[in-house]
Amino acid sequence: MQIKWMLLGLAWASLPLLLVVHGLLVRVLKGKSGQNVVLLAILAGNLPFLALSVWCLWPMRPQLLLPLLAYLLVVYQGFGYAYFHFYNMSETARRIRLLILIYQGRLKRSEEAASAYSPEEMVRNRLGRLTAMGQLTQNEVGRYVAKGGILLFAAKMIAAYRQLLGLDDWCKS
Repeated sequence: MQIKWMLLGLAWASLPLLLVVHGLLVRVLKGKSGQNVVLLAILAGNLPFLALSVWCLWPMRPQLLLPLLAYLLVVYQGFGYAYFHFYNMSETARRIRLLILIYQGRLKRSEEAASAYSPEEMVRNRLGRLTAMGQLTQNEVGRYVAKGGILLFAAKMIAAYRQLLGLDDWCKS
């Protein structure tokens, strides 16, 4: 088999592998933050995907095998990145949440939808999600405090990037 077809097949095999690992972890880690479980699934899937790739590419010379494995891991991480954001959108987007609730018959009138998604309820849900992910904590007087972590780092990076591009000045005018 030509190497390009093998690489293509392995790259596409990484997505179902990620879905299987995520499905297993959801059942094992009940009650954990959905976003944290997805991140753990992406990380946990690296080893089986690497093993599958080595098994399929084993007859190759080592000087060719290592760059191909590095390429396949980058592809897997790319699928993982896209899957995380797809999952995150399905968990946090109000539009999708409203459609699911309407489909399930839990919201029948617009007044129910409006009360379920008041600004106070949205902030309460977001704070609950951030607390469950370990990004926020409440101190002894009940104030929320950032614990640090990946989301705070990402927010700081985005703020620095906006400042570098001059978007903060553009938004103010």
